[in-house]
Amino acid sequence: MPIKLYTDPEHYRPELRTYLHPLLRPFIGKSPGFTDTERREMYGLGTNDFQIVANPRQAQVAILPMAWNFYHYHDHLHRALAFYERSRKAGLPVFSWNAGDFGVRVPELEGLIVHRCSGYRSKLPPNHRGMPVFIADPLKRWYGREEVFLREKGEKPVVGFCGQAKGTWPKYALDVLRTGWRNLRYHLHLSQDDPQSYYPSTLLRQRALEALERD
Repeated sequence: MPIKLYTDPEHYRPELRTYLHPLLRPFIGKSPGFTDTERREMYGLGTNDFQIVANPRQAQVAILPMAWNFYHYHDHLHRALAFYERSRKAGLPVFSWNAGDFGVRVPELEGLIVHRCSGYRSKLPPNHRGMPVFIADPLKRWYGREEVFLREKGEKPVVGFCGQAKGTWPKYALDVLRTGWRNLRYHLHLSQDDPQSYYPSTLLRQRALEALERD
């Protein structure tokens, strides 16, 4: 028995697909000839798992179609709030998506769950839930295989992560100034982008590598 989802496909804009809630990507914005077999091969789920319904009274959960970033940046916050009200009147919990590496301001609303790949757990309310970034399988992309395998241990250790790890003190100072400006704009309600830590992430990575090198 599939889980029934209520959403509003009218919010979707193909050119801004990156803002579509990840759970809706297998079902919204696909070509008419896209089969359920292809859906399962690409996303690992299909219509046997989830079914989108037009009537919220028939659904088990509502999903705000686009990320909060989209509604803020394109002046559609009223549409997001209207969808939330319709869903709550039907007694549904509302899943939503806060996209990107940083996130944006989200209204505090009862019954709202915010999925995100960013933020600090200690600074976020309990209805914000962390989730992994969905990317192509690195084993397939880089190694052309699906089975997990052990790499041979070399004489020199290898540390992998995503992001720069080398900078200069003038760059670090500039990063701190940029973060200060970003945070000030947020607290003055001139920007919806979430505030960030002042400690430059590049410097943090560099010091981590230096510590490993010393050991």
